[in-house]
Amino acid sequence: MVQWVRRLAGIAAVLTLGSIALAAGDTPASQPDNKAAAGQAYTELTEQLRTTQSPADGVALLEKFIATYPDAPMIEGARKATAEWKERADKGQVRWGTGWLGKEEVDKKNATAEQALNNANAAAEIEKQMKFLSDAATANPYRADIPFKRFQILLKANKEKDSLGALGKAMSLDPNNASVMNDLGVLHARQKQWGEAVQMLLKAAGKSPETDVIWDNFDQVCAMAQECGGGGAVSSADMQMRGLVAKIHKAGKHAGETRWGNSWVTEADYATKKKEATAAAGKNSVAANNLKGLQSRQENLRRQREDLDKRYGAGIQRPQSVINNLAQIEKTIKDLDTAIEKAKKEADTGASAEPTHSGKLILLSMDGTELESLEPKPADPDAGKVNKDNPDKPKPGKLF
Repeated sequence: MVQWVRRLAGIAAVLTLGSIALAAGDTPASQPDNKAAAGQAYTELTEQLRTTQSPADGVALLEKFIATYPDAPMIEGARKATAEWKERADKGQVRWGTGWLGKEEVDKKNATAEQALNNANAAAEIEKQMKFLSDAATANPYRADIPFKRFQILLKANKEKDSLGALGKAMSLDPNNASVMNDLGVLHARQKQWGEAVQMLLKAAGKSPETDVIWDNFDQVCAMAQECGGGGAVSSADMQMRGLVAKIHKAGKHAGETRWGNSWVTEADYATKKKEATAAAGKNSVAANNLKGLQSRQENLRRQREDLDKRYGAGIQRPQSVINNLAQIEKTIKDLDTAIEKAKKEADTGASAEPTHSGKLILLSMDGTELESLEPKPADPDAGKVNKDNPDKPKPGKLF
């Protein structure tokens, strides 16, 4: 698969769904619906400015928008914002939440937050870690990496539902971070919240379509959802995914290719693989039906044997015909054992050639590097505990 270069973070990361064609080099005049594209790009610009502290960076983002969409309806607002950010830069101020503070004051707050975060990383007990993280958030409530660290600690402590809230907070502070979206999708999937999971992973793929881990997680969550009765969410997501792939193609990325499992393949290869998968699925269906028939026949013979044994039990003389019949039933049952084993192998051989997945869901750090892999479902706290209904048999782990 052709690997994509990771997008640069911060002000260079303007490859979003609304502006992806422009980032590929198109001029505004070549856009079929420039007004809609400008609106989407302006919305994304607003989100980026929310998390931008440096006035110079803010001015760069605004000027890029103005140059790209000079006739946009909101162009005057962008020009006014540019003037304000330049004025703040001249005063030596930086963005602080929705307001402005002097750079020296902000530097002090950031230093205090950084020290508290370092203390949290060094602490061993979860109570101390949480205390230091609280101190860090008090010093700088606008840093997304602080609640993200809280998410990691809570997840490690098997407090997954609490960790979901911390991750949501991180996303509210860094709404364009594809890695945070990916992790939210993973946690929603482990909570069987299929709609939220597939939508969040789709959003992550739209923000960072070059990140294979996100696509792998999306494919796997869709498979999990279908197995667990969440097919409605998958059907909706499948159509959106096709639209997303079309936009990626339009931007010149993977032109003429489509997704197959965890990779991109040519349309011709996709057609071949799909044909092979369909044939394999048909073969598997025939083999499965044959296996089911043999197993059913064997079960019927066992019931016949049981009925004859009951009818001619201890103390009752068995006619020779019954003895012969039982012997024939026993022989047929053994012959079916061999036939069933053969049918099982044929069913396995005819298994669908559709792509398979690792059985793991991958979490990402905020910078896009892989953190760890998780089982598709959270650990069941009841697994292995004594079963009160049957003390000799431990409770099994819950399925999806």
